[in-house]
Amino acid sequence: MRRCRVAVTHPRLARGGSEATALWTLTALARDHDVSLLTSVAPDWRRLDRFYGTTLASCPPKVLLPRLPRFALDRSDAVALRHALFERFCRRVAGRFDVLVSSYNMVDFGVPAIHLLADFTWDRSLAERYDPAPAAKTGRLRSLYPLYRRVAEAVAGPARWPMLKPDSGDLVLANSAWTAAQMAELFGLATPVIFPPVDLGGHENARDASAPSARQPFHLVALGRVAPEKRLLDLIAIVAEARQRSGHAFTLAIVGGVGTDAHAQSLRDAAARAGQWVTLEGEQTGADKAAQLARATFGLHGREGEPFGIAIAEMVHAGVLPLVPRDSGSAEIVFEDDLCWSTRAEAVETLTALADDPTRQAALRDRLASSCERFSVATYCADIRRHVADFVGRR
Repeated sequence: MRRCRVAVTHPRLARGGSEATALWTLTALARDHDVSLLTSVAPDWRRLDRFYGTTLASCPPKVLLPRLPRFALDRSDAVALRHALFERFCRRVAGRFDVLVSSYNMVDFGVPAIHLLADFTWDRSLAERYDPAPAAKTGRLRSLYPLYRRVAEAVAGPARWPMLKPDSGDLVLANSAWTAAQMAELFGLATPVIFPPVDLGGHENARDASAPSARQPFHLVALGRVAPEKRLLDLIAIVAEARQRSGHAFTLAIVGGVGTDAHAQSLRDAAARAGQWVTLEGEQTGADKAAQLARATFGLHGREGEPFGIAIAEMVHAGVLPLVPRDSGSAEIVFEDDLCWSTRAEAVETLTALADDPTRQAALRDRLASSCERFSVATYCADIRRHVADFVGRR
């Protein structure tokens, strides 16, 4: 395969599943190609390396940045406008590259490209189906939000999404079979599946140092981004009911950065009302996160319509048994209906039944452990290299 000029795009590298995909895509493709990153804010490579297990700080790729208004750089309520300006920038520079890879959803580059689906924020109907309104759409700002969206869409230009046409020449890749099924049902588009990369090495200690008998038998962990769509308030209610119904002293550790917005305050209030059995652990990485996972017997995840769920894969690798919504890509990670739920009542029933059956727990833990390689960094890197090679070969 010839050496190509490859641009990997991401609107803003911070922390989350799509950021991991961008970083490992850069790492994987740098072996065979001249790789650049298109993003809106200069990345902190050392911080990202610590969080995701990459080593890009030692030999960082070239970074191309657009000129954005200062107010659009950091404000959380300017995301739509920032993405619109970033997409216009991507179209302007697309001609400099042989291959373009969007690591976060679809970008209309004006030429065929590779697009890695992370979520459905690009489609308003799907986004509103699974995600509640952000803070900017509530209170006094609610009436202004439709106008803001129209301005952002005007800046971005018409969303033609040519890559949704089977003959476009684009390659759209889904992050789970659940996501692929949504694309097939709604748009009639076949999207091969490539699971996101999960750095599993950091959780070896959680599995090795914490045999099932050493775990706290009634301890649960909720891991990942703290946001309304994660339904953390529902998770507290589920554990509260399980405590009342079973008599077991279930505890819940919420691991993730808690901000200062209205939802974060609601979460703090709910944890305070619950008492000492709910703890807000904050954002944790490395050995601290591994220690949290080593203590937990169960995980609990609340987002319906989660396209994948890297935190779930981390739990599985660490030997935790995650209970996840059935209508989500997360259900593919656990692939056991015994660990899936559709209602609060079912979640409570599932948790209490498993807590009373250590033999079933051990069997589930062994079966999940054998599936972890599907989500490894090595598997992802090999898959993205293959897809890029096939894409180049067709042109």
